[in-house]
Amino acid sequence: CEQLFVKAPLISFAGYPAVNASITLFLRAFAAGTCRLEITASDLQSPPLLYTDVVTIHVQAVNRAPTFDVVSHHILVVESSGAHSKAGVVSNISSGEGGASFVQQSVVFSVATLASPPQLFEINPSISSSG
Repeated sequence: CEQLFVKAPLISFAGYPAVNASITLFLRAFAAGTCRLEITASDLQSPPLLYTDVVTIHVQAVNRAPTFDVVSHHILVVESSGAHSKAGVVSNISSGEGGASFVQQSVVFSVATLASPPQLFEINPSISSSG
């Protein structure tokens, strides 16, 4: 359970006899998985009387959007100069998975041409998944 929690879960209740109790979970960022918690109540007598039960905590992974940084917002080429390739247009590409406990997601870029005039490109620009 250590991979899910930054510190042990806390059970709290108000007053006695308590009808309901609450559990507070201190989750690690981007952690997902399953953990079984054994909860024990004691009457604090000597010898103590105990009651124990098990609760299963399921922390569900959340799909996050990929992110990237645009390194160059302006690329200058000379007209009628043919095909061009510019490396490193985007950087810090993240699939959004958020941590080692997630399945690696693939990133695919699509480029929409907002060209003026619309026929500026014979073949629309593209970006590889490596940036």
